[in-house]
Amino acid sequence: MIGRFLHNYNLSHCDDLFPSQKVVTYCNLSLNHESQIDYIVTSSPNSILSYQVLQPDINFSDHSPLLVKLSLPVDKSSKFHHNKSTHKYLRWDKADTVSYYYYSGALLSQILSQIDTMSEILQTCCATDIMCGQVDAIYNDIVTALNTAASLYVPKHFKNYYKFWWNEELKILKEDSVTYNKLWVATGKPRSGYIFDKRQTSRLKYCQCIREAQSKETMSYTNDLHEALMRKNSTVFWKCWQSKFEVRNNCTEVDGCVNRTIIAEKFVEHFSSAYSYNNNKWLCYGKGTARGTCQ
Repeated sequence: MIGRFLHNYNLSHCDDLFPSQKVVTYCNLSLNHESQIDYIVTSSPNSILSYQVLQPDINFSDHSPLLVKLSLPVDKSSKFHHNKSTHKYLRWDKADTVSYYYYSGALLSQILSQIDTMSEILQTCCATDIMCGQVDAIYNDIVTALNTAASLYVPKHFKNYYKFWWNEELKILKEDSVTYNKLWVATGKPRSGYIFDKRQTSRLKYCQCIREAQSKETMSYTNDLHEALMRKNSTVFWKCWQSKFEVRNNCTEVDGCVNRTIIAEKFVEHFSSAYSYNNNKWLCYGKGTARGTCQ
């Protein structure tokens, strides 16, 4: 019945297009069963570039994954909507912060000389238009320096890319599983003996350890939320919540204001009060006029 269906709709087996891949796709070593029962069919055989039955070192299923590469025309007018966010985040918890500190410091020290030169110019003239251009240029240089350092020493990944429950034990078990599987393949995939037993045992230990660690992930996450609620610590609660779920943060209000001009002035006031000069003899200038001697 399946054969008639494929024939009636002109569907072709990818393994017929690539005869070298007519291999076993299901293998249960415990039951000593194997067969080719997984297929990919296509109505456009000319679009298939390659077809392959993969044999990964880590595969807890009895079925082997199938990989097909194809070339199809794309309608550029079509718009694809993805529910999952494709935004990547800087993972500072996995960063080499020491290297980032020294590398960014070296880049920023070069920009500091430009700031010193601009400050000296401000003492002799009040060319506001020229200074605004230089401030914008220095700002861009600072952003570029920080981004350059981050690209070298701070990994950028999607949320939940890293599993906090991953530990050294899982790493060792994974390496053992891969090693014994490669040894098993190199010796002709025996169905009994020392190498076969070690392969099966290492795979079983690795699989069990993953399941235990994944259950701890849910338990730990639930406990963190519960403790934050019990302590009425909203900051910790929402930080924990946002680390697990994608949250759209559309900030439209700052310090009770929604007017962009007023918000910008509040930022100016805040950072002006937090700024300290490298040289106390320089005067503080704002909008082309002196405000007084720096303290």
